[in-house]
Amino acid sequence: MISSPLKSEGIESFKISDQNNEETIEKEEAPYFEYKILDGKTIHDNTIEKTFSIVALSFKPNNKWRLFDGENIFGALINDQKFLEEVATGEKRFAKDDILVCQFRMKQTIEDSKLKTEYSVEKVIDHRNTPKQPTLLSK
Repeated sequence: MISSPLKSEGIESFKISDQNNEETIEKEEAPYFEYKILDGKTIHDNTIEKTFSIVALSFKPNNKWRLFDGENIFGALINDQKFLEEVATGEKRFAKDDILVCQFRMKQTIEDSKLKTEYSVEKVIDHRNTPKQPTLLSK
């Protein structure tokens, strides 16, 4: 448990010193030194439209797909159930360099005093198959 001496009745200042320095904190300065325990708290949760190419996909439920946005590769859960059903039934087929336009969510939390970031695709807006160059026939 962390103590807050300046919040105690009768204490007006708190002094810290070592061989070279001495600092005094007055009771009215105490709010400047307060902190919040963030463990388990969401500190950032944002959903944006983003376009990805598929690096690797998974047919196993709750496995992450690897998506590339042109700069970074993300491991993301696909939470769009309709899209996953279309994948499972074969209605959606994939080829190298296919593009997904998505509602992409990034959620950051603090857990065990460490930053944790989770990525997910909340909705697949569009699946664009890569155009294939036609084969030229010679005569």
